Amino acid sequence: MIQRIQSVLLLLMSLCLLGSHALPLWVKQNPETTEKFVLKTYGVLHYGADGQFADYTAWPYAVSGVLFLVAAVLGLVSIFQYKNRLNQIKIGALNSLLMGGGLFMVVWRATAANEAFMPEIYGDFVLGMSLPITAMVFNIIANRFIRRDENMVRSADRIR
Repeated sequence: MIQRIQSVLLLLMSLCLLGSHALPLWVKQNPETTEKFVLKTYGVLHYGADGQFADYTAWPYAVSGVLFLVAAVLGLVSIFQYKNRLNQIKIGALNSLLMGGGLFMVVWRATAANEAFMPEIYGDFVLGMSLPITAMVFNIIANRFIRRDENMVRSADRIR
């Protein structure tokens, strides 16, 4: 039932979470050189002073990527649970929890990376960080529409 508004919102949520894997979430660059750190959902990339790739660290940074990936898959699964709205509501709540945990991990790891590399200069959250936040908003709105449908079906059952 892709034509339902909550299905479209769940699809957009999954696309936002998958898109966040392609874009950087946080970037910090040394103003004197071209050395920089880039936080992505799957790890931290370190580029040296010459601008060349220097290092890659996956653990524990990739935890947020795994949480976002699981939430995206659950969002797609939730679309096809349209006959069982209570199950959709449960999956939506789990998605909110997973996305909240992923966002917490990103902020926590960005703070740790900020302290590790030139703590006097702050890094910047970039476009990739807005995608999981947008996905969380889509999930909340989709859950409201799912609850509204469930309440409408229950009220119709009472009338019979």
